[in-house]
Amino acid sequence: MKTGFILSFLCLLLSLSVCDSWDYKFPETWSREYPACGGQTQSPINIVTSEAVPHQRLGNFTHSHLNKIPERMTLKNNGHTVQVDLTDGFIIADDRLLPGVFQAAQFHLHWARRNGKGSEHSVNGQRYWGEIHIVLYNTKYEDLGTAADKPDGLAVLGFFITDRVGSQNNGIGRIANIISGGRAQHKGETVDIRPFPISYLLQQTPMDTYYRYKGSLTTPPCYESVTWTVFSQPISIKKIQAKVFEAIVYENERGDPVKHIYDNYRPVQPLNKRTVNRHD
Repeated sequence: MKTGFILSFLCLLLSLSVCDSWDYKFPETWSREYPACGGQTQSPINIVTSEAVPHQRLGNFTHSHLNKIPERMTLKNNGHTVQVDLTDGFIIADDRLLPGVFQAAQFHLHWARRNGKGSEHSVNGQRYWGEIHIVLYNTKYEDLGTAADKPDGLAVLGFFITDRVGSQNNGIGRIANIISGGRAQHKGETVDIRPFPISYLLQQTPMDTYYRYKGSLTTPPCYESVTWTVFSQPISIKKIQAKVFEAIVYENERGDPVKHIYDNYRPVQPLNKRTVNRHD
């Protein structure tokens, strides 16, 4: 077997983003070990609003779609981000929203420290402080790992995060408080947290306007298996909540020299011949 295939397979067995053979310093080198990272339908992208094509068959997302409380939520630091794994997460079974029956499996965050612009996607060239990704898998497959490399395997709901006009966000705030308390600060650390509905992360953020395109995972192995939904209205957080992620989340194991996780975003990728649809 080729080295890239073996590494990709191991990534799937462990998690979609725990492999240590890559980092955010040189994302242009990812394709050397993970060939899919050099594909033609990669993510993230820059969304040009004037070129997005209205799609009449797309439906309306509402907070009620995300209201189910998972059976279990596990917060972990995988060395690249903080991620919350969901047991028995919410299900979306409306073909106007997603092309199949999809179940939420995890969510994770991307953020910046140095320039305050850590979102992966951009809109008309503009980026936000961060971005949260809610990852779902097509239930025609057994689980997230099985679905990850299938063309119709995954869906991701992406929300921008802003701290410019920040207000208290109870969902992200709960995660920040746990990290501030000394848990999941370092790579490999996990903790079960009291389950809450994913809609709790959104507060009152509207979900009526969004963009849709076919793309990929934004971390190795970069499988081109994702139906992306990127919402235009950002989630708001307080600057003090943002500082937790910027200042006390580390890519090193406890006891090793401290290395902060920040600027954990992939640069935008060429759109090539893809169409970006919009719903508003």
